[in-house]
Amino acid sequence: MKKRSIRFNISVSLALKVVNLLLSFGLSILYARVLGKAEYGVYTFILSMIGMADVSESLGLTALITRETAVGIHSETAQIKGFLIRTFQAFLVVSFSTSIVLGIIAFIQPNPDYHLPIIIIIIAFSTIPCTAFLKFNSSVLRGLHRIIESQLPEQIIRPLFIGLSLLALQLFISPGNVTAFHSLILVALNGIIAILFTLTLLTRSLPKDFFKVKPIYENKKILKDAWPYTLSSFLGSVIHNIDFIILGILTDNGTLGVFKIIVVGSRFISLVMYAINTVLGPSVAKLHAENKTAKLQRMISKNLVFGFFLTLPILLFNIIFGKFFLATVYGAEYTVGYYSLIIISLGQFFDAVTGPSGMILKMTKHQIHNLIANIIGAAIMITGCAAFIPLFGMEGGALAISLTLCAKSIYMIIIVKIKTGILTLPFGDLIK
Repeated sequence: MKKRSIRFNISVSLALKVVNLLLSFGLSILYARVLGKAEYGVYTFILSMIGMADVSESLGLTALITRETAVGIHSETAQIKGFLIRTFQAFLVVSFSTSIVLGIIAFIQPNPDYHLPIIIIIIAFSTIPCTAFLKFNSSVLRGLHRIIESQLPEQIIRPLFIGLSLLALQLFISPGNVTAFHSLILVALNGIIAILFTLTLLTRSLPKDFFKVKPIYENKKILKDAWPYTLSSFLGSVIHNIDFIILGILTDNGTLGVFKIIVVGSRFISLVMYAINTVLGPSVAKLHAENKTAKLQRMISKNLVFGFFLTLPILLFNIIFGKFFLATVYGAEYTVGYYSLIIISLGQFFDAVTGPSGMILKMTKHQIHNLIANIIGAAIMITGCAAFIPLFGMEGGALAISLTLCAKSIYMIIIVKIKTGILTLPFGDLIK
């Protein structure tokens, strides 16, 4: 197969991300309308607990799997086969174990609004090994330079099929009676469809001698390379999910359903910077290796200014029209989340306009500081949620998110400046 250009892969990847965000946005509207605030709260609580298992799904190793596969699939096929077998075994063992633990926690948690029958818990947490399998396959596909195909299952196929299935369920099978239980079944079934898609691609993409060669296992090397990724991934999943879990335990499921809508809506602020980070990554690595700091600073500053002026209107829209938007799109009952939307949007905006910091640390081999940033973020998020949610409810969770985003960004701005000499702020090239 002809190798695609980097520019083509980047362009299509950006398009897929935009489509994914639109699908996620559409799904949030569909869930809010079909399930209602209370049932959507139950669904969000379960998905947040599943999200906490992200470390078991990927062990933080997706980037490492992609890197090792890309480098050695042809030159060190036996070692790579051993590496992939061991990491896949780790994925399954840890994901199944985590499924059991989180299932028990969901069964015994104290909030009566989230007491679920055992069958729902089994179906819900069976999605954790499924997602682990899917992420593993996608990571290997990226290493085999099937960049676009590796993104299709998670970015497009899974959310699209879930949305269509939910819509069909509401319109033709069980109108007005769709619950969180039905939604979780759809998530599990569509996860299996996505896995079958990636498996088909993998069998066609792996070199023929991969299936014949005897694997060589380098267990010590795998453990040495894996632990920073795993710990950072775990802390990242805590940061992204702990607010939903604490809010769900300390408040009612209706509040949690509204909060989920608010978080989804605020993510559009980060869309522009996601696109910029994706495009700039290879250039950052190249310019840093060539010690062209001044040129790198100009490139970063130019794109940050560009991103700032594209992102600012989204922030202003959320502030000025957010309440009207929530009432029109989701329903009047969701307008109670307006102030939370403003709080999170401000934090997202600050994080977005300093967004390249984390990417620069990874591209310049200072990834250990991403781990430190996640340690700081997890500590602030957990402390903030525990302190603010009992006092302020939904707005307390929003405040914890914004403080976490700002603290991580400030730390990484400082570290990037110290380690690389680059200031990741708009007009940073003008600041001496």
